[in-house]
Amino acid sequence: GRCFYCELPVTLEDLVLEHMVPRSQGGGFTKENIAIACSDCNQRKMVQDVDSFLKQAQSLSERVHGEA
Repeated sequence: GRCFYCELPVTLEDLVLEHMVPRSQGGGFTKENIAIACSDCNQRKMVQDVDSFLKQAQSLSERVHGEA
């Protein structure tokens, strides 16, 4: 499969079941709240909500790659 966040391929060894809404913020272990993620994105996201994490990732990508 591919990481929900970075869209890179994920091996079984690197696969993490990611809570899109963190459990600490009331997210449950339901199919609607679980996504496949790589361990790097899982670690970077930590307890952020999906929208905040994706905005932060886009901003970082723009700074690193000079994208607009």
